[in-house]
Amino acid sequence: MIKSYWILLLMLVSVGSMLAQGSMSWKKRAKEAEALEAKGNFHGAAVFYEQVYAEKSDKPEYIYKAGNCYFLMRDYSNAVKCLGAVKNQNEEYDKPGFKFGVALKQNKQPAKAKVALKAFINSYNGEDKAALKRIVDAEIQGCDFALKEKELTNTAITLKFLDKYINSERTEFSPVALANDMLYFSSTVNGAAEIYSVQRQSGDKWSKREQVKIKNLEKAHAGNPTLTPDGERMYFTQCGLSEDMKPLCQIYVMTKEGNGWSEAIKLPAYINVEGANTTHPFVTVVDDKEILYFSSNREDGKGGADLWYTTRAIGSRGELNFTLPKNLGQNINTAGDEITPFYHKDLGELFFSSNGRANVGGFDIFKSKGGRSIWELAENLGFPINSAADDMYYSISEEHGGGYLVSNRLFYPENTATTDDDIFYFGENRVIVTIKGMITASDAPDVPLAGASVKLFELIDDGEELVEDKTVEDGNYKFVLEPQKQYLVEIAKPDANYLIASYEINTNKFSKSEVVKKNIELKKGEEEIVAAANTPNEEEETVATNGPDEEETTYEEEETTYEEETTEEETVATADVDVDDIISETDWMDEELEEDAKPTTIDPTKGTYEVGEAAPQGVAYRIQVSAVRKFRESKYEKLEETGNLDFEQIEDGLTRVVVIPTEKNEDGSLGFKSKGEALNVLEYIVNNTRFKRAFVIAYENDERVGEGFRGLDEEI
Repeated sequence: MIKSYWILLLMLVSVGSMLAQGSMSWKKRAKEAEALEAKGNFHGAAVFYEQVYAEKSDKPEYIYKAGNCYFLMRDYSNAVKCLGAVKNQNEEYDKPGFKFGVALKQNKQPAKAKVALKAFINSYNGEDKAALKRIVDAEIQGCDFALKEKELTNTAITLKFLDKYINSERTEFSPVALANDMLYFSSTVNGAAEIYSVQRQSGDKWSKREQVKIKNLEKAHAGNPTLTPDGERMYFTQCGLSEDMKPLCQIYVMTKEGNGWSEAIKLPAYINVEGANTTHPFVTVVDDKEILYFSSNREDGKGGADLWYTTRAIGSRGELNFTLPKNLGQNINTAGDEITPFYHKDLGELFFSSNGRANVGGFDIFKSKGGRSIWELAENLGFPINSAADDMYYSISEEHGGGYLVSNRLFYPENTATTDDDIFYFGENRVIVTIKGMITASDAPDVPLAGASVKLFELIDDGEELVEDKTVEDGNYKFVLEPQKQYLVEIAKPDANYLIASYEINTNKFSKSEVVKKNIELKKGEEEIVAAANTPNEEEETVATNGPDEEETTYEEEETTYEEETTEEETVATADVDVDDIISETDWMDEELEEDAKPTTIDPTKGTYEVGEAAPQGVAYRIQVSAVRKFRESKYEKLEETGNLDFEQIEDGLTRVVVIPTEKNEDGSLGFKSKGEALNVLEYIVNNTRFKRAFVIAYENDERVGEGFRGLDEEI
């Protein structure tokens, strides 16, 4: 990607001050701008470049340099203003048309961004056009995603900007929540990045920050702390700048000593590879092993910064006895940058940020099910978790009743600029209902019935859509239900003379998270047994997950206004450039917005996944989006861009609904001819429609073979 997260690191570890214009000549101001830019002071450089262009309007290279500096420092509105003047001069400068389109997208103008990006790639003739077109296609998909903000917004989530003891006028990042209302984080409030801790007092109030003392700090900056579940080991990064002003970060570890920490020890050289950045550690414990996830741009990756993991046996003699790092694979990593991993062990999900996928902003937050090297395709978390800006460092804390993320988004009135990162808390008024129970038979009521089939359906209007189908060998079943939905549970014993039992459950009726225990006894006979889900009886027990007397925390939604343009107070001091003349050059887009804002037909050869090898003769891949008892065409209209719908009749009156290409393949097979093509379309379906449970399955001579999958196979 052109805009790399290493730019964010460079901004973090660079300092500088802007000099007053005084009576300097334009040539001296140009040299001063170049010097400031070399030091990473992009704001000061941009202001000087604009001043030079205001005096020497026949030298457009300076307005390009100003726009490029604004682009790098994530001042999107000023980047649009300056780059708009040179957006068509892509042969003279480094892709200003592309940067102009991206800046429009990150300035919450996705429709105009889509037009600008198309205009750029259609006119661009550089040698790297093929590779760049893939990036532009992803940016355009991100624009389409952003245009669906209203329908892709989770209204149950509320964001809060943390108070002055955490957020400052500088950059704050890497929040880590502990059980006792403690929060660790990093801040550049004093110039260099340092690690701090605060404690929540009451409500939204926090204690004053306290710096974490590092006894042997080897580099200028320390940040990105992560602690083992027992709080005894802290991994973190130390960063500095190389001679060519590139950031160099490495991971260290220190152990708890009384109220402080031991001396920091650098992790082995096979983790902190020489010449590469190794950063953003996250540690968890699974099966008596520490698993350390981290981000690095070392060689042998997928491109840019990749996510890796290494393990260490708990209790091993060597404190630094880690395994060789392994790449998380192509379902996670892209040609762009993947950063800030967080693994939730109970959910079995990895949360991370990426700029190598279709994003609504620069870095979006994604999640993927799996562990270590085995993962499903990544799903965008949507709005309001993601925004037109950069969103990173997502984490969940049950102890804090929600979670945290880092963003440079506009958030009035607390944050009126996009040039620095801040920490946000998110709460979700989410009621989680878990149903479970034991299945027995009337002729052996005390013995679990092995081999029972349990189906979970979501009731949508007057139809039933299969959510999960399992066979339970030990007689115990369990489902975790989503809020504000109605379900049907159906229990049967195939090849036996038992009646089908079923019951409905509506999660709208629950005001707090609960576990509902529902034992089912299958009876012999001819009529179906229907059991009421929420009627108390001898077989049902409801358990509150928050304890018998504890109310679940809820969060009142606060209305937040996002504006596209900066206010007068946030306007930076710039030269007297004729802004109207520059902005007027974007007016040509308005005529094309209506048509170009519409989603385009999905091309399966474009997306995160490479097309890869074609399947053998007669083999193709189809995408199952649902299995229903009653098909309602209106529910599937949003799949029109992905291909045609096909239908397969299966047992119990169910119909599979699958997506297939519009035409047959040369070998006569019907379906996507490669896994990569199918996964690109699946990725679109999962991220842009309600069919979150869709999956790919192979067909050979029109017969299903093997098991469904949601990602490419990876070697461990």
